[in-house]
Amino acid sequence: MLHEVLVEQVPVFPARPVESTPPKDKIEMDHALKVYSSITAQIAVDARVAISDIHEASGIPQTKAQILEVGHKLDTRATELLEFGLHEADFVSEVVDCEGKKEKRKAEEDGIGRTDLRVAEGAYGLGNSIPFSKRQVLQEAPEKVKLVIDPIEGTTNASLNKDGSFAIIAGTRSGDITKIPEEDSSAKYADRIVAHKRLKGKVSLSNTAEQNIMATLKEYGITDPHEIDVYILGRPRNQAIIYGYESLGTNVIEIPRGDLAPALKALTTEDHPILSIGSGGKPEAVIAACAAKALGGAFELMWVTGDGNPTDEFPGIMDLDEVVSGDPFDCFATFASITGVEELDMDAPQSIGNRHLVQTGTITGRVPGLEKQTLII
Repeated sequence: MLHEVLVEQVPVFPARPVESTPPKDKIEMDHALKVYSSITAQIAVDARVAISDIHEASGIPQTKAQILEVGHKLDTRATELLEFGLHEADFVSEVVDCEGKKEKRKAEEDGIGRTDLRVAEGAYGLGNSIPFSKRQVLQEAPEKVKLVIDPIEGTTNASLNKDGSFAIIAGTRSGDITKIPEEDSSAKYADRIVAHKRLKGKVSLSNTAEQNIMATLKEYGITDPHEIDVYILGRPRNQAIIYGYESLGTNVIEIPRGDLAPALKALTTEDHPILSIGSGGKPEAVIAACAAKALGGAFELMWVTGDGNPTDEFPGIMDLDEVVSGDPFDCFATFASITGVEELDMDAPQSIGNRHLVQTGTITGRVPGLEKQTLII
């Protein structure tokens, strides 16, 4: 059965879609982006096939434990493909942070799920000359692309074959990415505000909801607050924020899970005002920051406790440059749809014979907005 193969089979990554010519002095971003996009596309296709086979063999998972078990299998396979693909590249990548730490710790605390969840970390690359087991030497490489990754954003949605899951790699070549607080710290979530660059310097976590809405109305030349979409994760810790924006007449859209896609939508939509606010996952917030840095978008972040309050351990609001430094042209986020992403108008992979069409998206400082492609895998 495939759900057994997902954990045990050694992943076989396809040949790189671009010629392998090691850069002499500096990693070429166009080359790196093609490699990262290929990796996310392969993860998306592999996950899509696995979801179909698991559901056919065992049915759609019903209980929390079943959903977590399927999710663990998908995440494990995706992480294996991710690590293999990164290490096969002809340049060095350093994974600064990867989604999965929270799930692993929660499994340890609750006794539900898998405590052996695999999480990518450290440096990868030059696989033709550096064995995977010896890759720690790559930490000393003078040139590295620093990454924050979610092999499957929206794992629960993927497990249930529902819209909203995708593989994403984000990072910077020339700068640094802030260290995300560990799971045993008081910082359990990231409170952030994300919007298009038109609202940079105009909306802020330090503002009241009314101040943010008034600034948005003025910038877009509109008078009706209901024309402003406000995406926020529907959680008890966010209820006060939800009430504040609802009371002002905005179009509040409560998300059941997965607030990264709405953040990317906010950053890449110019003609319609969108705010992505509230507390959510820490890696997802930093991934959004990489995209915001590339596009010059509006972004602020504050680490908060489990109930959404500021933490003395990590005080204050961080601006975009504090979260991701370096040249915006060197920052990016690239992703591939697994089950479809409605907010970004992306469909799930489609099979054509023994091949698949997969939709990918890339955000860089070199191209305004979101650049979409359909790859054949």
